[in-house]
Amino acid sequence: MRKLTFIAIAWLFMSQFALHAQGLYFGLGGGYGMPSGLADNSYHTNSTYTSSSISLGSGADLGVYVGYMMNKNIGLELGISDKFVSGATTTSSDTGSFGSSNKQTFEGGMLRFTPAIRLQTGDGNIKVYSVTGLVIGMPMSVTNENVSTPNSSFGSTTDDVITYSGGISIGFHGALGVLYMINDKIGIFGELSAYLQNWSPGEGLYTKYTVNGVDELGQMTTNEKQTNYVSSYTQTGSPSAGSPNQSTFIYLPYSSFGLNVGIHFSLASSK
Repeated sequence: MRKLTFIAIAWLFMSQFALHAQGLYFGLGGGYGMPSGLADNSYHTNSTYTSSSISLGSGADLGVYVGYMMNKNIGLELGISDKFVSGATTTSSDTGSFGSSNKQTFEGGMLRFTPAIRLQTGDGNIKVYSVTGLVIGMPMSVTNENVSTPNSSFGSTTDDVITYSGGISIGFHGALGVLYMINDKIGIFGELSAYLQNWSPGEGLYTKYTVNGVDELGQMTTNEKQTNYVSSYTQTGSPSAGSPNQSTFIYLPYSSFGLNVGIHFSLASSK
């Protein structure tokens, strides 16, 4: 709800600003992205190796944009969109007698800012355009639930949730679309868009940990519950139970490609 409210406020600000500036355009669109980059999630024992992949690139997109056409063909544009990630799942298993099956599910979202250059051509109501620029992602908290189930009566069933936060994702964004102007001011568009980006969180925190249905989170130390991700670190001696654990960066893929549709408003003539 907080993210949708932010987009609504941004939309109102853009529309009010555009009403007082000739030559500006703005719009609202949404669509669905498919993953275009996968991270390997390998799992192994002494005798069995399995591997599966995971991506946070799939999910719904909703956003707004505002821009200024410097001439009929070239413009500068800023987009703000929200990426919803729901149910991104990966599984792995150890087929040994004392092994287990694991299922990880990711939930969360990312607020994306996309400063870009718009190239547009077409003299009539139909225009073909491209948008190329950077994407600066500010992930909201992302949860990773891992359920581990033993393959036999030996072992325990564990269910834990790690909440990742912090860090900024920087990548590239591109789109190719067609805009149909219904009149001089209002049009509709459809586009193919792509995002190339990864995210490295700054922190991981266990917010749930159960063993055979019994809550064990309260028994864990700060060092066991919290991990701070850094580029490098030096460890001397045993870590303090009251201090967060340290680990090198992990990278979660957010790359995607998909189809967006929406409505476009222009203060310049479409002719």
